[in-house]
Amino acid sequence: MEEMLDLFSKYDRAKMVERSRRGKLRRAREGKIVPGNRAPFGFRYNAGRTNFVLEPGEMQTVGRILRAIAVEGRTIHGVKRALEADGVPSPGGTPYWTQTFIRSVIFNDVYRPHDYADISHLLSPEAAAGLDHAGEYGVWWFNRERHTFAQVAEDGPRGRRYRRRAHKVENPLSERIAVPVPSSRIPRKWVDAAREVVKSNVRTTRLDDRVWEVSHGILRCDCCGWSMTAKSIFSASTNKSNYYYRCSRDTHYPGQCPNRRVHRADVVEPRVATVVSRLLRSAGWLLIGVEEALARERDQGAFHVERELRAWEEELAGMDYRRSRLQDMAAEGYITFEELAGKLRGVEMARESARMGITSLKRRKQNRAAAPENETDALHRWVKRKARPSIERLDPGQRRRLYSLLRLTVLIEPDGALEARVPDLGRILRRSLPAVRKRPASGRRQKRD
Repeated sequence: MEEMLDLFSKYDRAKMVERSRRGKLRRAREGKIVPGNRAPFGFRYNAGRTNFVLEPGEMQTVGRILRAIAVEGRTIHGVKRALEADGVPSPGGTPYWTQTFIRSVIFNDVYRPHDYADISHLLSPEAAAGLDHAGEYGVWWFNRERHTFAQVAEDGPRGRRYRRRAHKVENPLSERIAVPVPSSRIPRKWVDAAREVVKSNVRTTRLDDRVWEVSHGILRCDCCGWSMTAKSIFSASTNKSNYYYRCSRDTHYPGQCPNRRVHRADVVEPRVATVVSRLLRSAGWLLIGVEEALARERDQGAFHVERELRAWEEELAGMDYRRSRLQDMAAEGYITFEELAGKLRGVEMARESARMGITSLKRRKQNRAAAPENETDALHRWVKRKARPSIERLDPGQRRRLYSLLRLTVLIEPDGALEARVPDLGRILRRSLPAVRKRPASGRRQKRD
């Protein structure tokens, strides 16, 4: 009897979960958000908890994050340090920010403005019917991820214990439901530029707390094109760890790549530095390459604050035009005065955000001359100060940074031969280094017959 009651209870819980899910799906298709514990940073829930309302102070911080990465060429870690140095509170109210959250802001569509043509085909007819054809909106996605949970048992020194294991999978775009939300009023080009900068970022390997100079995309297998992964092997005879690079395809799918050899890191990394140094010197491309990297990071206006000011001023002028247009629509009876009041509040919030942006830019323009140089500036100054510096004299972290600036790719063959490639204005500069000759296993001379 108790087993039957347990089965009925389990069935009833499953039906409740399914009914709740169907209700959330219907709510999202109607153009209403499904509220969670907290609204996205920069927004708050409206009175009915059906949509978001802008928080100007927090949204200014979001704009600062996107501008710093897209326009100023800062890294995610640099933005994190800047926010903490200025005492800007994080979404949780603490003085510490996380790089994971900053990256999530860049790729969250609620901060990317969409016009009616961009968003209408993503929405259901019920949600698209209430949109202003001349307005801008962000996109909040429902059913973006699928979470599954399972209870697993683990045997330990204190006996068996149970824990809950979660697994997250992103659903395809066809299964997601788009919900229009108020526009963040952040320039769309900032969001797109920040995504373009960050999309190729990869986490460098921190195996054994060592700086792997050519890991994660720089050193690649010449046979299959996959990246070389880091590997650490502890030697009991020497009581230390030995570090190697190995083809990641052969690691995950043994036998599918002919490059099955492991390459010693202490041999490969100095040889990569040598071949890159030869490449840049022989091509006469060192200073040109560094200047191009500098221009690539700051081309979008890091030293042209006036252009940003003009963009904010145009945004402010657009708000004035939108306010006048709304007043004309109310005078002609197209909208009610209650609707006019709500729309004017949104316009005033956008105007206040533009004013704060202009004030911040003017302050940054005044303080730029006294601002300390960052790591990238120091590296550029070091390279420009020495006409032909030796890359081998840089520390591993500086070499890793230089390789990233130059967008370096190094191919390694099974015998250890290297080929470095640096993109240069549409063409590829190449430099090769032959394989290392193997020494005899023993230094003894062979006996003559």
